[in-house]
Amino acid sequence: MVKKVEDIEKLKIAVRDITNEDISSRNLNKKTSGVVITEISNRSPLTNLLSVNDIIIEVQKSPVKTSSDLKRLVDNFFQKGEKTLLLTVINKNNQRRYLGVKIN
Repeated sequence: MVKKVEDIEKLKIAVRDITNEDISSRNLNKKTSGVVITEISNRSPLTNLLSVNDIIIEVQKSPVKTSSDLKRLVDNFFQKGEKTLLLTVINKNNQRRYLGVKIN
C-alpha cells in the first residue's frame, strides 16, 4: 500500500496518515488517529520540538484524523493570525505530549 505523504508547507513538515501497521507496531490504542511526521525541515518551527515518526493527534484541541485535516487546521490557524500553535503528539516512547509552538 502506498502511503501518501502530504507536505504541510506552512509548518515545513511532511506527514502521512497513521496506518494500522503503525498502531500495532507501536502498541497504540486501536482508536488512535492522527498523522505520522515523515520529514521536518530545519527551517520548520517544529525543529527540535518534534521528531520524525512522532504522531500529531490534535491541533488547537481539534482531532486530526488525516493529513488533510492537519492541513485545514493549520491553514485556519494562519488565517486567524494566531501566534501559538497547540499540538498534541504521541512521541516515539508513546507518551502523549502537549506543545505550544510560537509561530512568527
